[in-house]
Amino acid sequence: MLRGSVESPALSSKIQKLRAAAKEQKSRLSLIEQDIQEIREERDSLRDITLNLPQSCPQNPGGGGKAFGLLKEQQRQKLEEINKEYMEDQKYRDEDDLPEKLEGFKNKYAEFDLNDEGEIELMGLKRMMEKLGAPKTHLELKKMIMEVTGGSSNTINYRDFVKMMLGKRSAVLKLVLIFEDKANSTPCKPEGPPPKRDIASLP
Repeated sequence: MLRGSVESPALSSKIQKLRAAAKEQKSRLSLIEQDIQEIREERDSLRDITLNLPQSCPQNPGGGGKAFGLLKEQQRQKLEEINKEYMEDQKYRDEDDLPEKLEGFKNKYAEFDLNDEGEIELMGLKRMMEKLGAPKTHLELKKMIMEVTGGSSNTINYRDFVKMMLGKRSAVLKLVLIFEDKANSTPCKPEGPPPKRDIASLP
């Protein structure tokens, strides 16, 4: 009698439902753990950024402005020197319009807020993505940097940047910059009806 009740279809169905519910609960817990891990990573990124913030404002804003201008000029000169290296590199000799491309890369790279070493840090990348209308979370920004550097650095230097732009891989940062360039190069159509053609304009 007891054995029959244990093996009854109704009880077996309940056991199966309980097992399915337990499995679903386990799956939900796994997803929650993943979310917690991502939150921890973003928290660590924010902590790193906070630690790197300047503790006080510069005492001489005027002098700081001149120093900043000098720093930017030195950075551009360094970028120009690296461009010359690429021009002389046999690996890229068959690259179409290489001088024009390198000049464009230099100007685009210089638009980022670079650190004192002339490299793109996480916050500089964050501001550029917001400027381009493609804001990213700290975790997404870290993944973008890792995608460009291969995980070898927490910052993007100019050589990494040029390799990314000339390479075949479709990195997220590369796609965003290419999309922006195409959007800026698309001529705006005049609003309203087309202008009337006169006799002189006829073939």
